[in-house]
Amino acid sequence: MSLNSTVPSTRWSSRIPPAVLACGLLLALVQFLHGRSLWVDEAMLALNIVTRDPLGLLRPLDDNQVAPILFLLLEKAFTSLVPNSEYGLRILPLLCYAAGAFAFFRIVLHLFQHAAIQVLALSLFAFNTNLIFYASEVKQYMGDLAVCCIIFWWTLEYTTDRRGLHRLGVISLVAIWFSSVTPIIVLSAFGYVVHHRWREGGNDRAWIRPMLLWCVGWCIMFMLYYASVVHDHPTRALMQRFWLDANGLLPNDPFTVRFYNALWDRAHHVFTLLLPYGVKNIYPLPLFWLIGCFGLAFSGPRRLLLLFLLPVVVHLLLAILHFYPFETRMLLYLIPCFIVVAAYGVQRIMQRWPKLDALARRPLALTLIPIVLAYPFLRKGFPRGKQEIKPCLAYIAEHAEPADVVYVDIGAKPAFTYYALIGKFDLPGTVRFAPARDDPEKYLADALSQHGPTWFVFTHMRKRDSNSIIAALEKKGLTPTDQCVARSGYAYRYQLP
Repeated sequence: MSLNSTVPSTRWSSRIPPAVLACGLLLALVQFLHGRSLWVDEAMLALNIVTRDPLGLLRPLDDNQVAPILFLLLEKAFTSLVPNSEYGLRILPLLCYAAGAFAFFRIVLHLFQHAAIQVLALSLFAFNTNLIFYASEVKQYMGDLAVCCIIFWWTLEYTTDRRGLHRLGVISLVAIWFSSVTPIIVLSAFGYVVHHRWREGGNDRAWIRPMLLWCVGWCIMFMLYYASVVHDHPTRALMQRFWLDANGLLPNDPFTVRFYNALWDRAHHVFTLLLPYGVKNIYPLPLFWLIGCFGLAFSGPRRLLLLFLLPVVVHLLLAILHFYPFETRMLLYLIPCFIVVAAYGVQRIMQRWPKLDALARRPLALTLIPIVLAYPFLRKGFPRGKQEIKPCLAYIAEHAEPADVVYVDIGAKPAFTYYALIGKFDLPGTVRFAPARDDPEKYLADALSQHGPTWFVFTHMRKRDSNSIIAALEKKGLTPTDQCVARSGYAYRYQLP
């Protein structure tokens, strides 16, 4: 099924979509090989993976970390193949990104025949800064993306016979242990299949029995998953408070202004942070997405809304009910859904203006589309880092004296501990860790109680915590005798009395 009539393609137009896909895969590989430092969340999950055996990963994780069981077990397998390296931890997210990118490529070719729309949709995916960054993140979010794209691809292409339906059922049963958003994806995919078969199957009702069996089987698997993983999880209350404070969970009273302000904030969040395609605060993608929604609802194949709009609505409802946050990292798997609907909106505009349609078919226009969309990506800098502690630790290892003390701030402790565990750096002297920041006075007093030559190691310095130590030292008239400053990574050497 295609969303548009056939448009004659040229050799040039048929080569650009695969080239854009290759660009996205290459960018993800470069980001992977860049080998940025683990940041605090990654490091806490990485410590669970490398310090536990496979059976230990089935228990609740330390440091309030949460990840799907199958994801953790596969991560453990890759770290065994490539031990003592971030690369071993990041192979699985990279492979998930590649699988998701290829599946999205097939979805786009299945839905759109116009080369310009294909190139637009693939460029929005390939040059998305969030997808490229998280393609080498030791977290489960690329697993969510892969599951979403693969299930939707198989739903579109392989549900016209019973064998295709069985493939979809099997992957749905396995995926629930690999991705926590699988219930949202499966609801949309099964809803699409039922709608499609009921409306276009005629008198053929042979599909109903296997479909019911797969639905029952999946519900049983979901209840098993919920009972063994989700129910009474020790981090549930803590995570709910965290996401409420971070505005990831929305107000659940629709009769207040605060509720609609939160909806507006989340919409702004999606189209400026999740899909950051704009110049000087002008973001055209929301307009295209709205046109696509109305187009599909009133004149297009409405069942596609079950695949590409229903997941957004369900996820939003879960955030309103305080079950699952509506926040950037958790929404990465929805990027293909937003892109497909927005691409259909652009197609509707081109159908209204034939001259624009003719212009978009030209080789120059097809070449410019990915170039223009690559600009916001490159403007943010590439490859990207986050909390670069490795340059600081390497600098300390090279310049520190045996009598030096290395004082590690609480925010830098997980990454420092991971690199110490794998033997990444050989640091001379004594290592001490700062206490928690729950008591600011105790936190500051402990830092100021150090004596002699001391290296203070921080990541993500903030005025209310890490910077308070530096401010207090400066207030005493002390200045650094040496320092190393990287991206959100800091090491300062002081000669303390």
